[in-house]
Amino acid sequence: MVGAGLRHRADVGSTQALRYPAGSGPRYRGHVRCIVLSDLHVHRKPEAGENRTLERLVAHLRQRFAAGTRPHVVITGDLTDNGAEDEYHRVVALLRPLVEDGFVLTACPGNHDVGLKGNSFMTSARIDFQRHVLGELLGMARARSSSDRMAELYPLVTQGSDAVLVGLDTANDEGMLASGRIGRRQLELLREIVSERDRGKGLLVFLHHHPFDRRRSMRVEDAEAMLDLLDGQADVLCFGHRHVWGKWPGYRNIGVVLASGKSTKQERRRGPWYWEVTVGRGAPQWARRLLPRR
Repeated sequence: MVGAGLRHRADVGSTQALRYPAGSGPRYRGHVRCIVLSDLHVHRKPEAGENRTLERLVAHLRQRFAAGTRPHVVITGDLTDNGAEDEYHRVVALLRPLVEDGFVLTACPGNHDVGLKGNSFMTSARIDFQRHVLGELLGMARARSSSDRMAELYPLVTQGSDAVLVGLDTANDEGMLASGRIGRRQLELLREIVSERDRGKGLLVFLHHHPFDRRRSMRVEDAEAMLDLLDGQADVLCFGHRHVWGKWPGYRNIGVVLASGKSTKQERRRGPWYWEVTVGRGAPQWARRLLPRR
């Protein structure tokens, strides 16, 4: 199945040109169950610990969820460790079994996906994320371009009859280094999504950077504008980046805000962990799940 970004008119410099089309993206009946992963940090070497752990995690999800019950898998950035193309090839190889088994994947980029060690910005790495993750893995035809079309693809929207999932790109500014920015265009589109959706539908928004940690390397520069839009509107807000697990029910009148740690990290001979979230008409549900030991 294929994720889809928002379409917009050519004159994107004008706020009036931005338009959220109802019905874009794959559709679901009823609530949407999501597995939320983050900060995979896949390496080019197949024997790297993160790669082996991700392989175990993928096998676990395929075994746990039977055909016809596959959840949506949301990845909140830093799929790679350095944004190298051979790392993207490894990401596709490791995650493709989920797609082949009927899981629907969606993802947003993190700072490590667009530059070396997460502290630089390379347009070529950003295009590699677009081509390999969005184009090759998620099957988005417009993402297969060799030019940077990320601004046309985000926010990345998945529609359901009872829920909407929205991914934001916060790794889009070469001046931000490890911190992030959403940008005026995505914020305007997010405003349209929030205002035009059926108010009974659940809303899950995800991004990579931390929305309220104000330290230089953690923060989203324009996070307050996003939080104002989501105040009293969103059911779930998910992010990663800091590699620390956390949950804040009711923060800014959002159902719950969930921080993911590093999903490929073994912790004290346990782990890794992941979030399981259900969003739809009614209160969201969430639980942190532990990958069973071998």
